[in-house]
Amino acid sequence: MVWLSSILILLLTGYSLVWLLGMSQRHFVADIAAAWFAGSGYLALASFFWTLGLHQRPALTVSLAALGLPPLLFILFRRRYAEGIRASLSACRSACYCPTAFRAAYVVLAAVAAAILVLIILHGKNTPTNTDDGLKLRAYTPMLVYQGLLNPKAVYLILANGSYASFVPVLGWQLQGSINHFHVNYLQLTVLFFFLLTTFMSGVLRKQPQMGIVAAFLLLSLPLFAYHETSTYLDSTYALMFAAAFLYVVRYCAEPDEVLLKHFLLFTFLTALVKQDGEILALTSLAFGTAMVALGYRRNRKLPWKVLAAAGAVLLLYALVKLTNGGNNLIAGVYHALVRSLGGTPAVEAPPMPGGSWEADVYFFGKASAYSMTDLSNMFFYGLFDSGNFGIVFYVFIASAAYHWRTIWRARLLLPMLLFLALLGEVFVNAVFLHQESTMVQAGLHRYVMAPAVTASVFIGLIWAAADDIVVTEPVASPAPKRRLGKRQRPSA
Repeated sequence: MVWLSSILILLLTGYSLVWLLGMSQRHFVADIAAAWFAGSGYLALASFFWTLGLHQRPALTVSLAALGLPPLLFILFRRRYAEGIRASLSACRSACYCPTAFRAAYVVLAAVAAAILVLIILHGKNTPTNTDDGLKLRAYTPMLVYQGLLNPKAVYLILANGSYASFVPVLGWQLQGSINHFHVNYLQLTVLFFFLLTTFMSGVLRKQPQMGIVAAFLLLSLPLFAYHETSTYLDSTYALMFAAAFLYVVRYCAEPDEVLLKHFLLFTFLTALVKQDGEILALTSLAFGTAMVALGYRRNRKLPWKVLAAAGAVLLLYALVKLTNGGNNLIAGVYHALVRSLGGTPAVEAPPMPGGSWEADVYFFGKASAYSMTDLSNMFFYGLFDSGNFGIVFYVFIASAAYHWRTIWRARLLLPMLLFLALLGEVFVNAVFLHQESTMVQAGLHRYVMAPAVTASVFIGLIWAAADDIVVTEPVASPAPKRRLGKRQRPSA
């Protein structure tokens, strides 16, 4: 019940932010899905600035004050949003939630996906949280935050774990006054639920509900993803955030709208708040976001400079606080190792790491490693296609892209395809040329493929939905109606 109370508080704050920031999609259910991510991301960012920026201990009063500010502003300006809220409620009755073509097949897929989701939730909420490795145990970091133990080693763990998983579970513990490590599990499962709701509602708003059904079915059929969701690994969480950002890239390319851009920026920031790997993915997302904005400007000659300025200010402040506390340890470790290998001296000191240094663990171009480049490449492609960790999703993606190449062009999915290929290239370089030796234990390298696998599931749903839409909406020449033969009727007098 305490976690449900946390969800309601975050939904209230997030729903207020959705309207205050002009992010409403004029559909109540879609706004509720976005409200979870807006509210939880707001809490993670506010706690990050309070704890690591101002170096203050977290407290329930501070959390409630921060979370209560958006609803207070929303109540003060409620008349401004009253008409939009009524329109969003009425849109729930007029929207189409079931595909018109191949309805029986999609109903079966939705039923199977719902059954798998129930099993994941039942398993995940009862799995002991300590199933991750001892150094990066996901439950430890929020425990340290809750108890106010913010020494250098704890700060390192917060930076490595990310602000999202480090601060959001603390709200429930502050409400009940004690630690319940299962809240770490609940957070991951809640993110999954609202991601699936976001994906489905994105299809509904585009009048393609089959997109969300296909994406959910493929996503929940990934064995390694299901395992991560039930064992508190965060690779699946930042993969979901990136896939949601990718989804809004697709929507913005089809219809350049400032609301969609704000959602894209929201999920890009959330990707950066989950682990250090998420920050690297967020950089890729921002790079393509720049191209996306340029494409929108070319079409309608409008530049959303206010949105970009606000996002840039938040990003700059986040980067400054992060750098003053050590920065991204993974990037800094690679930088130090690269500079020293070239005979130079790093401009800043190496980041702290309990039990060793990143320089001893990071391997890059040409440095001696226990694995050759050929071995690493084979392991990478084995993880994609033959390991079984991701089912046959990459085979399905290749077949779908090859068969529906005309659909990709006509539905304006070319830029999203380039983003997906860039994601694969980045993950390949990260896994093969810039890997950590510790991630190679028990084929841990395959976790790098989590983000491409989740994004591929969403992309396949987009391609199939676009193909169905084109087939259904294309005009078909119908035969001329036959004239009925009969007796001529005399004109009435």
